[in-house]
Amino acid sequence: MGRKREKPLVIRNNPIDLANKVIDSVREHSSSCIVMMSLGKDSIVTLDLLYSKFDRIVCIYMYFVKDLEHINRWIKWLLIRYPKIEFEQIPHWNTTYNLRWGIYCVANPKVRVLNLSMVVKQLKQRLGIDYVFFGMKKADSMNRSLMLKSYEAENYIHGGNCYPLADFTQKQIIQFMKHRHLPKPIMYSKALYSDKAEIGNASGRALKKSPFLMTKTENAYDL
Repeated sequence: MGRKREKPLVIRNNPIDLANKVIDSVREHSSSCIVMMSLGKDSIVTLDLLYSKFDRIVCIYMYFVKDLEHINRWIKWLLIRYPKIEFEQIPHWNTTYNLRWGIYCVANPKVRVLNLSMVVKQLKQRLGIDYVFFGMKKADSMNRSLMLKSYEAENYIHGGNCYPLADFTQKQIIQFMKHRHLPKPIMYSKALYSDKAEIGNASGRALKKSPFLMTKTENAYDL
């Protein structure tokens, strides 16, 4: 029999150490930060990691439909768990595509189409805060992995945009949430084709039942 092939030794850094390194590096330059909140597990873990280190934290939630019951429950919980945060809701930048091209609404060709970088730039200017935290991870997708790998030399801080969870896996996120007693958010993908899906979760059926999807959003941005 031939010699048994040995597996190469892989040394992995603790993702929490990396996250704290990113957060501490930003804290050296600013006592304030913005956190982009989807109210999903990654954004909640991001907020939990940095909460004790900043004097001012502004959480930004981007909605498609405002004041959904299950979302409001999460916001209420968030404000109790992290009482010093400021919480703002703004329309998701994708709504500008809907408004311009008439998806679920009457088309308005005068609407200025936005993207995420444009919204983040506006937030930094309006709030006077230079650093924005995102819950993006390499494990999310190939495109996201390639993007974050290009920021490794900058310690995952690129142009004031910060990615402390870059090296976390999905499993490590769940483990951290259990350790910190953080409730598990709604798993939208599991409800995507469910007949029991309620209006406002993630199902296509629910979307069709929401004619108010695009109301009251045109004035929220400088369109």
